Amino acid sequence: MRKILTVFTLMIAGVFAFTACSDDNSPGNQPDGTPLNPTDVPAAVLSTFEEQYPDADNVQWTKKDNYAVATFTKSGDTSGQQSAWFAWDNGTWGMTEYEIPYSLLPDDVRTAFEASEYAASPWRYDREIDVLQRNETETLYVIEVEKNEAGTETEVDLYYTADGLLVKEIIDAERDKDYHEFLPQAPEGSISDWLSANFPDARIIDTDYENGGTEIELISNGLKHEILFNASNAWVLTKTEYEDRTLSQLPVDLSAIEAAYPDAWVEEVTRYETAEGDTYYCVEFENRRDDDFKVYIDAQGAEIDRPVSDTGSTGGIPVESDIESFLADRYPGAVIIEKDYDDGYLEIDFRHDNYIKEAYFNGANAWVRTTWELRRASELPAAVSSALDAQYAGYRVDDIEAIETADALHYELELENGRNELKVIFAEDGTLVNERRDD
Repeated sequence: MRKILTVFTLMIAGVFAFTACSDDNSPGNQPDGTPLNPTDVPAAVLSTFEEQYPDADNVQWTKKDNYAVATFTKSGDTSGQQSAWFAWDNGTWGMTEYEIPYSLLPDDVRTAFEASEYAASPWRYDREIDVLQRNETETLYVIEVEKNEAGTETEVDLYYTADGLLVKEIIDAERDKDYHEFLPQAPEGSISDWLSANFPDARIIDTDYENGGTEIELISNGLKHEILFNASNAWVLTKTEYEDRTLSQLPVDLSAIEAAYPDAWVEEVTRYETAEGDTYYCVEFENRRDDDFKVYIDAQGAEIDRPVSDTGSTGGIPVESDIESFLADRYPGAVIIEKDYDDGYLEIDFRHDNYIKEAYFNGANAWVRTTWELRRASELPAAVSSALDAQYAGYRVDDIEAIETADALHYELELENGRNELKVIFAEDGTLVNERRDD
């Protein structure tokens, strides 16, 4: 009788075990970050992993973003712990992330970094470099730098290609990042065909599929390009960056625009080519007061107004849904006209209340500030106008910039009275926040 009960008990246990393996707790349905036993990992993943890393030790598996992620070390390898990502469905390898010491950086990367502002004080750099080795996509070297000025800590991740091209700067990214956003994504059929026809030598840096379309960053002929496609995969826009060593490749004569701004110099230029057949350029200047400003020119080098298109709330530009929602909530009716990266921040240019505004987000997609230019002093709040008249009578207003943060709205004014030049900041209620000479 006991034997019969034991067999019956085992049968019931088997039924429950089968049910447990068939419900939503099966490995393929578990939440991201769930540790896995090797028996839970798809056979195709294990086969690819064992073929690619036959000498792996101390292997641990987790599931993230429909990938099986192996964390391991390699016998006799000084790289330390590595993380390799494999597609859950078919076992295709996507990316491996590991560290190398600064001394083992490719020469071109080290030379480019040491020539940059980030290699000098007050910046400090991490001696351990993250390497992102990716399937049929450009390998990236990530140098982490930081500084502390006036009690403010700033951290920046710098992404270099093996030939020393700086392709991304990201301020205050999440510290416990696993780089999943850099997993390679193959462009869809018609986009792939367009790239093959127009950039046959492309080295893809990043592909983003967001609301409104697709954005692909790539390197071709030594230049960085950003290419936008709409929701139907039709080409919309190509942006090409020229800076430092590549300014000499510009296909436009800058002499006229440089002559128009003799007290400033060109920092970088972006070329725009649109599906409508237009070509124009954004020339970014810097002057002796460290003021940055942008000027737009046509294909003949003549100054023009900034071109703006009307194609819905996102302007046909791929933006992440949380950023789009933030702008819609804080600035109702906003229409996005451009997405760019500026000194490590994600910059979203949008039209709102008859102004072109620029919203900045850090590497964690947290809003930092929004700025916009006022056209004339009469647009200032009455309290600021009164304070300006009372405290700076006789000064002429050159430029006015509104700066909005989560805490306050400030107005920064450049004032001139003969040889005296000042930069002052007023709070919205007319309180003078700061004054300094604008030498």
